[in-house]
Amino acid sequence: GWVHRGVRPAAIRVGTPIELTEFRFAARRDSESSDPISHGGYSPPNLLSTNTIDPAVDVYGIGAMLLHA
Repeated sequence: GWVHRGVRPAAIRVGTPIELTEFRFAARRDSESSDPISHGGYSPPNLLSTNTIDPAVDVYGIGAMLLHA
């Protein structure tokens, strides 16, 4: 599978249906990334330290969006 790595308000298009956009930061699941991506408060701290890509990265971004909504 793939991980988006860029879940934040600017990457969500609200309509019918709600769409996730901006896939330029997507990466294969369970891989290593040499380029840490940070989107303000929407990227988990462990992504910056370990660069391990897993679905928790996107779950953290969704949770951060809901917290700030």
